[in-house]
Amino acid sequence: MKTPVTCPPGFTLIRDSHATVVVREDYRAELLLQGIDNPEKLRALCRDSSARYSGRGATPAVPIEGRPGERMIIKNYRRGGLLRFLVRDLYWGDRRPIEELRVGAAALQAGIPTAWVLAAVACRVAGPFYRGYLITRELSGCRDLPAFLSVARGETSEETFRNKRALLARTAQTVRAMHDRGLYHGDLSLKNILIDAEHRNTVYIIDWDKSRVQENISPAQRSSNMVRCCRSMVKLSRQGLALTERDQLFFLACYWGEDKNIKKRLRSDFARMQRFLWLRKLRWAIERVLGNS
Repeated sequence: MKTPVTCPPGFTLIRDSHATVVVREDYRAELLLQGIDNPEKLRALCRDSSARYSGRGATPAVPIEGRPGERMIIKNYRRGGLLRFLVRDLYWGDRRPIEELRVGAAALQAGIPTAWVLAAVACRVAGPFYRGYLITRELSGCRDLPAFLSVARGETSEETFRNKRALLARTAQTVRAMHDRGLYHGDLSLKNILIDAEHRNTVYIIDWDKSRVQENISPAQRSSNMVRCCRSMVKLSRQGLALTERDQLFFLACYWGEDKNIKKRLRSDFARMQRFLWLRKLRWAIERVLGNS
């Protein structure tokens, strides 16, 4: 017997032997007519390579029929780390995309800048195994923070430094607001931070997989998210992005502000991260070798 699914306000559940779909009510007619219960077919319709987003596999942007100028991003859940070389995209049960939809909807309701979640889809493969998909409305004109930082056309080195620090400060403040409003992110890296290319003061947080909504976010959880961001800075710096240890400390300081308790916890966990970075670098090296083989 399947576990009952509780839909967030404004969403509808549709379930049959083939798929479980939770869809936003005001988009329901258009999305069902377009065939969101078969996400792979929709993904195949995207032929424009410029309308793809990086991640664990290409993530296409598909025009939403009946809504001119709007496109949807269709994310297929794929495993990360070393496990991805064994099991690529099969999951036990249909709850993972639904849980991400629930948290994403809560984040939007809490006033956190993020993409509108339109639907969660879980397609049965065999027995209890499913492939999961999350469909969100495209944030047009946005790029992830690393891509934004890597482009500095016509800027002097001083302007580049100043703009980088301004973006890091706004990102830290947005993360602080997210925590203060009861949201813990399951994978807060710089790749999951988007910047509006036209309005640089707009920072979006995306990808709420494995995230949680709770009354209070503990200092340990706050620190976990922030140190995860710093670790992603280290990884990106190894790939050529101009992010230094001082940038990481600046980022943390913009988050803790005048809060001495959080400052103490963050500095302690940051120091621990640095001590064990060699293990993380070893893992990155192994993943790189396996990925190229």
